[in-house]
Amino acid sequence: GFVHVISFIGAFCMSLTSFVFPPLMHIALLKRHQDEEDEERCSTSQPFLSSNELERFGSDEHEKMRDRRAIQVDSALLVCGIFATVFASFLTFSDLLHNAER
Repeated sequence: GFVHVISFIGAFCMSLTSFVFPPLMHIALLKRHQDEEDEERCSTSQPFLSSNELERFGSDEHEKMRDRRAIQVDSALLVCGIFATVFASFLTFSDLLHNAER
């Protein structure tokens, strides 16, 4: 009874903490970083760009591509984490029901 309820709660929480929250937090941090950069770029916009700003613009595009790829990977990991959480919770809950019938 009680042990199985605690194991269900533990499996659910550990799956969330291990597999769902890390990619979710990384996506949130990347989004915040992108928003801050966009805000900074808008506040310092000038009609003409210096050579240093042109070089930075090129590296910004490369960084945006890298961030986009990271978000894609994090999204895939998030889906796998949600699946792992549902699967672990299902197994633990079915074990809880199976032992409750005895």
